[in-house]
Amino acid sequence: MRVLGLAGPAMASMLSHTLLTLVDTAMVGRLGADALAAVGIGGMAMYVVMSAFFAIDSGSRAIVARYFGAGDCSRCGQVCQQALFLSLVFGIILSIGGWFLSDDMYRLMRAETTVVALGGEYLKLRLLAATFIFAAFAFNGFFTGLGDTKTPMVVMITANSLNVILNYVLIFGKLGFPALGVEGAALATVIARVSGFLLYAIIILSKTALKAYRPRLTFSPHWERMKQLIRIAAPTSFEQVMQATGFLAFTTIITQLGTIPLAANNIGLNITMISFMPAYGFGVAASALVGQNLGAKKIEAAERSGWTAAILGVFFMTLMGLVFFFLPKYLMVIFTNDQQVIHKGVTILKILAFVQPFDALHIVLGLALRGAADTKWVMACNLIITWLLFVPLSYVLALPLGAGLSGAWGGLALFIFSAGIAMTWRFRGGKWKEIEV
Repeated sequence: MRVLGLAGPAMASMLSHTLLTLVDTAMVGRLGADALAAVGIGGMAMYVVMSAFFAIDSGSRAIVARYFGAGDCSRCGQVCQQALFLSLVFGIILSIGGWFLSDDMYRLMRAETTVVALGGEYLKLRLLAATFIFAAFAFNGFFTGLGDTKTPMVVMITANSLNVILNYVLIFGKLGFPALGVEGAALATVIARVSGFLLYAIIILSKTALKAYRPRLTFSPHWERMKQLIRIAAPTSFEQVMQATGFLAFTTIITQLGTIPLAANNIGLNITMISFMPAYGFGVAASALVGQNLGAKKIEAAERSGWTAAILGVFFMTLMGLVFFFLPKYLMVIFTNDQQVIHKGVTILKILAFVQPFDALHIVLGLALRGAADTKWVMACNLIITWLLFVPLSYVLALPLGAGLSGAWGGLALFIFSAGIAMTWRFRGGKWKEIEV
């Protein structure tokens, strides 16, 4: 089954990223609640700024998959080349801007003074790797669009393994290096992301099988491909930025509850990434296969690929929901021994357990629709649910009604449920089959 063949390596990639995030959180958690809160806010800020360019992954995949399905090799390479060009331009802008505005980001979120001091330097260093992270998005979209999820898996596992090793060395000061704490975690990430980019470049230049599809690693614009890429990716980019901003607002709400709830929230969000692993893998498979089959004019095969991936995603995320509900404490103690943080974390994981199947539908079918280039509808749907339901409800439940962290996560659960239903309705409707790239 091609869905499983593509999803397996994609899940392995997501697993390595998830394990990296969990290990990173566990190591930083040993530095105290302030450090954990600083990295949590920094991670959310990175999510916001990186989300603008994450669309280059799904946009590249959708277009490359169409051209691959139609047998048009040269245009596949042109799409990747333009994605790399955009990576360079926007990466430099973000690195420079982040260097001067990182402290302000923490103040904007009303973080405590000690958290601002730790987090500002952390975020500055993380943003230095922006260009290389964006380039990795471009390469990932290119390879998965061709139906190759193994190469991104190799790169991701290699880079993340290096990140874990460097975390241990630089955070705690091992092998003769100074103990850099939170800054060490950021520096480890920068080195790992640069290494991942270099590995992608080596692979794409050395693989003989890629010669027909290979992009020229030059930074000159091809305006037709550039406009095509921007047209497909721009709605997703805007959607991701606004949705990420919604989650930033969510974190800001929780920041007002104090450092302990903020630390529990950070751990909870990182643990829930475990459940994203199968859904993301099946979503990537659905995205690539839907795009390729549409390019080859195999409409029924495209639809079948999407539903198969969704069913598998629901099955695996339901299992994760059971783990969240029955074993939440065992997950929390991996990251902290603070009993107050553990108590709050257990509650929010149990809340999220009930909506795991709907999260699968949201992720898998959302990626399938993006693979069909139905990015405008996905954008509109997610923005409406985020800003008219998720953020206002989380605020009202957490603060005016006094439900605190549990109330905020109740709003998150309702967002996931609504988004899952909406994506299912759209995919079943079939209008995505008529969209041209």
